[in-house]
Amino acid sequence: MLVEYDCKKVNVINCEYKGETIEGHYYRYVLPLNIKTVSNKKILIMILMNPSKANKSESDITVNRVIKYAEEEKYSKLIVLNSLPYMETESEKLKKSADISKIGIENNLKCIKKIVKENDGAKIILAHGIPIGRQGAESLVRIYDILKKQECNVYTFGRNTVKPMAYPKHLRVTSNEELNNTREFLI
Repeated sequence: MLVEYDCKKVNVINCEYKGETIEGHYYRYVLPLNIKTVSNKKILIMILMNPSKANKSESDITVNRVIKYAEEEKYSKLIVLNSLPYMETESEKLKKSADISKIGIENNLKCIKKIVKENDGAKIILAHGIPIGRQGAESLVRIYDILKKQECNVYTFGRNTVKPMAYPKHLRVTSNEELNNTREFLI
């Protein structure tokens, strides 16, 4: 469900918006937003699973929830990244998509590395959930490696209890109470 951004609260930074079509699929690598109601220099980087529908002109339910969290926690800049860059609303279609472009994945990892490096000191919250397929798991291993090499402090709203690894909870299954209780995530 697409909704308009609340222009009184949010400004999408168009010059940094990146997305492209590769092999007929649309990819979004980064969605940076200024929170107009907050005037400090605090930056929040949120790494989710994959982009749904939000783009530089329209938001979606997940991005609106992240914007609300950033505003309540007094962050002036929000940068939304994803473990997989493939834009898809239905996770079943994402699971079936074994053809996620290696070019798209590589571009996404380069973007994450650049954003993390440029925003040293930003709070990073992982809310991607259990990875989708082999590409999702491999992408997370590489993202964790980027964050570890940059010596980032990483947080989560909680963990799934699925074995063998308890991944950070997906934002969709995170309760409002958990949103108020981030905890450190050791990589």
